[in-house]
Amino acid sequence: MNIDDEELSELEDDSHHKMDIRVDRQNVNLNDPNWLVRRRACRSIARIGHPARICGRKLFNLILGDTDASVRFHASKAMAALDPDTGEDFAKEIARHLGHEARQQRESALIALGLLGVPTGFKHVSVIRGMLKDTSSVVRRAVAGALRGFGSACTNDEDNVFQLVEVLSLEREAETRKSLIQALQAVLNGLGDDERTYFKEPPPVPEPPPDEDPKEKQRREKEKEKEVEPEPVVVLAVRQLTSVLAGDAYSSVRAAAALALGDIAGKAASAQAPQLFAAALHDEHRDARIASAQALAKLGGLCSLQMAEELANKQSEAPLRLAAAEAISMQGAFAIPYSQEIAVALDDVDPEVRQLAAQTLAACGIKASSPHGERLIDRALNEQCEYVQIAAVRALEVLAGVAESAAYASELAKGIAHQDGNIRWGAIKGLKALGRKGAAPYSREIAAALVDYSYFVRRAAAEALGMLGPAAAELSGELLRSLLFDDDHDVRRAAAEALGKQGKSAAPREKFGLVRSVTVRLEYLSILPHHAEAMVKLIYQEKHMPVLIAAVEALGQFGDEAVGPFRDVFDAILMSENDTLKLTSVMALQHLGPVFCKMFKDQLDTLSSQSTNVRILKEAEAAIGLII
Repeated sequence: MNIDDEELSELEDDSHHKMDIRVDRQNVNLNDPNWLVRRRACRSIARIGHPARICGRKLFNLILGDTDASVRFHASKAMAALDPDTGEDFAKEIARHLGHEARQQRESALIALGLLGVPTGFKHVSVIRGMLKDTSSVVRRAVAGALRGFGSACTNDEDNVFQLVEVLSLEREAETRKSLIQALQAVLNGLGDDERTYFKEPPPVPEPPPDEDPKEKQRREKEKEKEVEPEPVVVLAVRQLTSVLAGDAYSSVRAAAALALGDIAGKAASAQAPQLFAAALHDEHRDARIASAQALAKLGGLCSLQMAEELANKQSEAPLRLAAAEAISMQGAFAIPYSQEIAVALDDVDPEVRQLAAQTLAACGIKASSPHGERLIDRALNEQCEYVQIAAVRALEVLAGVAESAAYASELAKGIAHQDGNIRWGAIKGLKALGRKGAAPYSREIAAALVDYSYFVRRAAAEALGMLGPAAAELSGELLRSLLFDDDHDVRRAAAEALGKQGKSAAPREKFGLVRSVTVRLEYLSILPHHAEAMVKLIYQEKHMPVLIAAVEALGQFGDEAVGPFRDVFDAILMSENDTLKLTSVMALQHLGPVFCKMFKDQLDTLSSQSTNVRILKEAEAAIGLII
């Protein structure tokens, strides 16, 4: 359709009019006595951006005067979203409150200038920097937050970084130390190789008199020997961060220091690898250990070999092996060369170590996991600790499709008939992990497990058959239908999902192949409704919502001819109080096609006009669109 210039102008005018209405509404809401309404208005203005510049004055008043901290914060974010000229005009007024006697005023002004960023807020950095020694720790944290927001722009002035380091060394309040470290992290990010020296040149020393006293000359020369060349400020910062990592009393502060070293990177931070490695293995708090290991990964996987050796060392104490397992699990691709040491840990006496070993192999991919498939199968079958067994099964997913997967599947299949339920479960889950190609040859054995006396084995079998989809329909359809009324609700859910994935093949399509005779078609239709009828019966009597949702979703996959006789079930579920169930019902109607959507057009119209759930509204409109 062609739109001429006049029509286009009318459309633009209409769009501008609607935007003006939105802005006016939010401008009024900024004065609402309810703080929630004011905060919501600030958020809306932040999304609107430049067109809402007329709200600038009210936002300014909220930034400095609102009684609620979250309103002040979101007003600052909204101010930052306005056009630069408006932001700069108000930034000058905001900066005047940096010296206000009220702590809240100073804090709010700092937060606002930090969010206004570079260059608007950064123009006042010299004043902001001077407030690092404010008597209030809350204000000092706000200063750190502002400098953090300015980021690398702060490195253009020697004093910004130097004063951050100096104040950090003197700060007594833990949360403020953490904020200062995070500011250094942002300011020096990636500058570990920067050799610029930010110290000012020392004042010139006058030439000594010709008749200088020998003792004075000797003293002066000794003082000169003590003088050192000024260091790059990044080296000074790294030294202070390393000191914090080694000795701060708070684990959250030590963790922040480790992460900062990882982000600063370069040779300055890499030189601290021994200290990071010591923290990764020996810090008493897990968050600091993990942060140190993450920093080593950012520095190029430094000390990965030492981690692997410690992990594989059976003479090490259990906490140390666990710390090594945690550390190497953070190294990503840098851990791949040490897969042998990681695989050894699959037999560790500590289940947490075994779990981390399996998870690390999985994360490292085929290259690390493939040589150790047999060990992973052993853990999947024989592991007595549930979460380790689950980790081993997930690691097997990496091996789906590899050349050895058929041999792995054969080994796993032997466990389906084992007398131990955990082994049967591990065998079925392992086959599912190997994918359709690995599990398909054993679909009959998996289907037989649908009648297992252990509910978790029945559930695993149903999930595996669902993964196989229509290919397993002939073998498992009737058994899955019987599980719709199992005593365990998770088994019922898995059975419903499996039948849904088998779809129209959930009955005899596999049995009759591609023959298209009238007799076959009639027989096909006479059998398929068994599943639809059972699913509808389940929907009417089910109390567990996840099962109900799975059943409705499955019903949408059976086709309109099969579900047709039971269409009345949608009258109830479309008007459910549960949004997820309503959404699933609408999408099921879409799958069943235009005829079904037309049958329930009144309900769909109601949902498309009255639902408060945006997703339901859109899907209901899409279903109505199918009718047309």
